[in-house]
Amino acid sequence: MGYYATIGLVLSKEGDRQLKAGIALLTKEQAAVAQNYLRYPDLKKTHRKTGARLFIWNSVKEGPDFVMFFDKLLRSLPFESYKLIRIGDALDDSMEDGGFYDDPFSLRVERTLLFD
Repeated sequence: MGYYATIGLVLSKEGDRQLKAGIALLTKEQAAVAQNYLRYPDLKKTHRKTGARLFIWNSVKEGPDFVMFFDKLLRSLPFESYKLIRIGDALDDSMEDGGFYDDPFSLRVERTLLFD
């Protein structure tokens, strides 16, 4: 079974450049994992004016690859160059990291009540 999360990531243009440089320093196997995350998200967009990039992954299983990419590689970037949001299985399980406050996509979590 395992633990799954929905992940949202926004990188500034500089953050994207630095992430690619960081991937180049990884082992071949780790680089392949990181490149797969970036190549195959459920949603990927590039902001035309700023060059910022948005990635959304649904149902990412947390394990060694997840930890290497999301916890180690992304958090090695300058704080202001990324915004990372993880929403876990439990209602109270969400995390936000990074300081890319001028995120042109306005990535955020909204909680609402729904009814019929």
